[in-house]
Amino acid sequence: MNGMNARGKNLYESSYMRWDRVPTHIPHVFIEHIKLNGRSVLILNDELGGFDMDTYSDDTRYRIIEEVFPIVKTRGLRVGGSIEIDYKELDKINL
Repeated sequence: MNGMNARGKNLYESSYMRWDRVPTHIPHVFIEHIKLNGRSVLILNDELGGFDMDTYSDDTRYRIIEEVFPIVKTRGLRVGGSIEIDYKELDKINL
């Protein structure tokens, strides 16, 4: 299944994994939302392969992800510029 939905653009979906691309307030920057094994991983990405000055620091990446998915401010695990959270918690309020 590919196409647009409330989560953004669905890039891949199987019975084990789902990968969506979610837009942000910066036109060329998006969030890769990957659901796998009961967890959601949110990774900020851009068209320049991560070298955009607007998204260069981990703190900035966290802030942009938190603007789109506010629940991760209190419930997400931050690691290397990405945020991981139980997908059921994320689905309750955002999706």
